Amino acid sequence: MELHTFAYTIGIIELLIFIPMLVSGSKAVAWMQRFVANDLAIRSLGGVMVIIGVLVLVGDWSIGLDPAGLIRLVAWATLIKGLFASWKPNVLKRNMTLLSSAGMRPIISVVGILIGVLLIYGAGLV
Repeated sequence: MELHTFAYTIGIIELLIFIPMLVSGSKAVAWMQRFVANDLAIRSLGGVMVIIGVLVLVGDWSIGLDPAGLIRLVAWATLIKGLFASWKPNVLKRNMTLLSSAGMRPIISVVGILIGVLLIYGAGLV
């Protein structure tokens, strides 16, 4: 998979998740909790994340400070998170408690939106 395709895809997914969390946090978190409670859904998503991560990293696995290297860092994080989602979904379920805090939701949302925007910007650079 091309690096820019991965960056656009993950950037858009980040925006699709974190913009609603910023606008309507309680509804978005309730949806996420229902999704994470479904074992088949979370394991399937984890498998897709592993496949996408491997497809990106098979070309070049090196991490660097240039845009391509930072996008590969996100690919490594996607791969690792996908493995946890597939093999140990309870780890991700425990992380949902952080989103239950109404005070942390705006901070997490802004960070997620920033990462999404940077990935989309970085896709144009590689």
